[in-house]
Amino acid sequence: MIPYWSLWAFFFLGVMLSQRHSAPEWQTPQDRHQYPGALSATDGPGLSIIAVIGLIGMTLMIGLRYDVGGDWETYEFMFKRAGFRTLDQTLLRGDPGYEFLNWLGQQVGADVWLVNLVCGAITV
Repeated sequence: MIPYWSLWAFFFLGVMLSQRHSAPEWQTPQDRHQYPGALSATDGPGLSIIAVIGLIGMTLMIGLRYDVGGDWETYEFMFKRAGFRTLDQTLLRGDPGYEFLNWLGQQVGADVWLVNLVCGAITV
């Protein structure tokens, strides 16, 4: 449980210690010099290096977990089952995207962690 609380604390502290503030809705480009560091609605959702490290860490925690959760055996069964099917048969079972990842993992000789890692990256 400590890794999950640590991950939560990492992002919580990042939000609390953030130095950037949202700009007022009425701010014009000419008024921008009055609010240094403020973000306007046209600014992109820039990510700091700390946020990127946190997102990579979260992806790795999701992807590299092993035998975690009450449904682990079900996912492991689905992964193993994909090794005995053709791609056509696989895509007709359940969620085609997830089943394809299982089938692909079997084809490259990986384990269920590869499917979890890809799903974790998509989720994050």
